[in-house]
Amino acid sequence: MKSLYSEDIKPEEIFMRWYLNSLIKGGKDYFMPTAFNALENDLSFHEKSLSSKTTKEEICAKINDIFQKHCTQEYCIKKKIMLRMISDKQENRLKQVYNGPQEDFLGKKHLLLSAYKFMGTLNNHLSVPPAIFRNTKITELFGSPLNTSQSYCSPFKLEQELFSSNGSFFDYKIQPGLHVANPPFDETIMEDMADRLENQLDETPGVNIICVIPVWDPESQAKYGLKVYGKPFAAYTKLKNSKHFKQEFYLEKYKYPFWDYYKDKFTPASATHFIVLSNTENLLFKPEKLLEDWRKMAPSSYKK
Repeated sequence: MKSLYSEDIKPEEIFMRWYLNSLIKGGKDYFMPTAFNALENDLSFHEKSLSSKTTKEEICAKINDIFQKHCTQEYCIKKKIMLRMISDKQENRLKQVYNGPQEDFLGKKHLLLSAYKFMGTLNNHLSVPPAIFRNTKITELFGSPLNTSQSYCSPFKLEQELFSSNGSFFDYKIQPGLHVANPPFDETIMEDMADRLENQLDETPGVNIICVIPVWDPESQAKYGLKVYGKPFAAYTKLKNSKHFKQEFYLEKYKYPFWDYYKDKFTPASATHFIVLSNTENLLFKPEKLLEDWRKMAPSSYKK
């Protein structure tokens, strides 16, 4: 059978955006979304790499076939899945949040790891350093049991059913308290996040939110001496113009590296905006103190 894709792209590369966008659009299948409109952006994004005669139905069938192979028993019992995929800390975290039958833990863990491996994100779970929140209760609005240490939202139903997740951010009703939104750096997801945060802050009192997003707006790129791409960044504009906007901080790439749960160390990723939204008269936390702790924790070799 002739491949649906040219040699420079794999079906898996489409899946991450497709799946997460399907949550926004209302796709509710266990792993594979059925909301074809959620795939439109990806078809456009990968238009040059896709066969001109490829239909959305063919793409769905192809991706589903590949995913099913990732979930076979033979694949899941490979040593690299059992021993090399995650750190001891992540393994302990999974055990801590797992609430299903203990005899099923190994199988459910392998299913979850297979899903994340298929999405191509096993080495891309960078987070705001959890240590800066060691004395602060938070809910992470975009995460997984593999890259969080407190309450969290995540994409898979399996996580909600068996690994103590609050479910998808786009279904979750925000509660009073401090929340951290460090979303996938995808323009559609970040813009929809900005819209939902605004609505949630209108509806629920007593909420503070930290948003961490990349510096993709041309004004900030020019201001801080970064390469200017000249493209509008709708999510940033919406967050800055929010009636709940309180503060903003620019975080340099190397002075504020992210935490890599897989490698158990800091990793510089991107210059970012640290934006504070709130509907409380006084903030529930001190942003300057969190950022001071973050910078102090960064390895000296990164502090340029």
